[in-house]
This record gives sequence, structure tokens and C-alpha cells, in this order.
Amino acid sequence: MPHTIPDVLKKDSTSMNTVQTYIPERLFPSIDYSYRPVSYWEVENLRQVVANIKGAERKKIALRLIQEGRLDEARDFILDDKLSEEERVYAGKFHPALMGGEYLPDCSRDEVEIARVTMASITQDVISIRAFPKRGRILYRVEDEYESTFEFKPSSSKLPLSLLQLIHLIDNGDSEELGPIGLGIIQIQFDCSEALAESFADFMDFSSEFYPDLNEHYRLATQQWVTDNQVRRATQ
Repeated sequence: MPHTIPDVLKKDSTSMNTVQTYIPERLFPSIDYSYRPVSYWEVENLRQVVANIKGAERKKIALRLIQEGRLDEARDFILDDKLSEEERVYAGKFHPALMGGEYLPDCSRDEVEIARVTMASITQDVISIRAFPKRGRILYRVEDEYESTFEFKPSSSKLPLSLLQLIHLIDNGDSEELGPIGLGIIQIQFDCSEALAESFADFMDFSSEFYPDLNEHYRLATQQWVTDNQVRRATQ
């Protein structure tokens, strides 16, 4: 069963009209936004082999082992795409964050996760962006652990998305239950609290085994978001 939506992620309709106003889309000169993978199904590196691991902590361990050249040391528990219900409950008893990502829907046949958004909530909630082939095109879907319904563009493409197209999908994606997919999540929380903008700087992590610069883009975008909101609040 999916988790209950935590309050920190619930959509607040009173602040939704501010989100787009204060999160302009910025591009950074150090990043190649035209980059696109050759394919989502032809493995180019070991990182892509573990793309469908649902658990946030398990995927982090697998990626670290790959970086250290020690993937052969990983147990099946780490590398399995999904855990059994018994294993999920067992992990959650140690810490709620170990449940992060484990309650995502299973990937369907030939479906691959191309990017994810991981939040530093108590249960380390994850939003998964996925691709699957159908009738000569690539179709996309966005899933979370709460059975939310997401609206986003593009919903399909002939070629894998460019990095810029993927960022558009994330920045403009939205769900009726939770609201935005991207930095709009922390914008809502910031606008509904008196917390400092910098306290949200590490709340969201954007990662991809197919787009090496996705994380760097959002690291820079988050830095700019903090600065913008510090100035905006200071002048209110």
C-alpha cells in the first residue's frame, strides 16, 4: 500500500499562483542542454544497469559501488529492482527513510527510469520519471508513491529527450494531489512558512543515470532559487 501523503508534500492551492512567478527557467553556460542519450535501452555504462532500482538508499549504495569499482560485492538485496513486502517492512523498521522509493509502482516491461526527484522528507519520498517504447515512439510517465496523477509535456517523443526537454518536463510537470514536480515543491513550502530560503537548499535531489548534467543544473538552479527568495523576502 502507498504511504500517506506527508504534510510537507501536500499541495496548498493558496500559494500555487506564486510558483511560476518566482521560478524562472535559467540555463547555465557550463551545461550542454542539447545533450540527449543515444537510447534508453542500449546500456552505455554500468550506472544505467541499476536505473530501475526503486529504493533510494539501495540505489545510492549501488551507484557508490559502481564508482568504486566494487559492484561485484553488492548483494541481491541491493541490486534487485524491487523488494518484497516483508523486506520493505523490515527496512522501514530501521528508519523511515529506508522506505524511500520502495513503494513506487513497478516498472512495466521495457520501461526504464530516466530521472528521479528525491526529497529529504521523513520517508525520503521519490518522484520517478520513466520511458517506455510503443509503436515506434517513446512514451513517458511520472510516478510517485501516493498514486498521484501527473500532467506533463512532452508525453511522447520520437527520440530520447534532450536535457533541456527533460528539464521542461520536470519544471512544468504538476499533479492535482501534490502540485509541482520540480523546484515548485520547495517554493510552496517556503511561501507557506517563515523558514529561511537556505534551509530548503538540500531538500531536493535531481538525479539521472542517463543525463549526467541533470544534477548539476538543479544544483545551480537551487542556488539561484535561494538567492532570489532571500532578496524577495527581504524586500517584502
